[in-house]
Amino acid sequence: MTMSPRTLSVLPLIAALALGACATVDPLEAERLERARLERELQRLAAAEEARARLLAEEAARRLAAQLANQPRPASVLVDQMRSGHYECDLSREVVVKEVDVESLSAVLSWQGRDYPMQAVRAATGALRLEDPQAGLVWLTILGKSILLDARDGKQLANDCNRVS
Repeated sequence: MTMSPRTLSVLPLIAALALGACATVDPLEAERLERARLERELQRLAAAEEARARLLAEEAARRLAAQLANQPRPASVLVDQMRSGHYECDLSREVVVKEVDVESLSAVLSWQGRDYPMQAVRAATGALRLEDPQAGLVWLTILGKSILLDARDGKQLANDCNRVS
């Protein structure tokens, strides 16, 4: 047996009458009350859906920002951010970065009295990585601190280097 929407809308009132909750039932009043209840429910559902859509948009924006932050930056941007100058490192070691050339993505690094021509290499981590393959030197800069490595022997030559001038 199927019931009409009108019959369904007055069912709560019929149940209330059966329990003695009200003495008389005006069908028009019952319909008005039911419509008001349905309108409130619709507004509640619309507000919940809007809040859900806002949360989904915020989550999508966070994911996109995280993806963009994790993408390696081009070497040209990194070399442009590199500044020449004197770097003091742990164990009283010193490195001098000079002749930074953004166009050729290179710099000259002075270590223990010798100059090394360094070429920018794209690093998957987004760090600035300059290499001199002939000498086997690698200069890495991450979050403002730098390290000089001997790639051939796998040794750290200068660690925790910070620019002082």
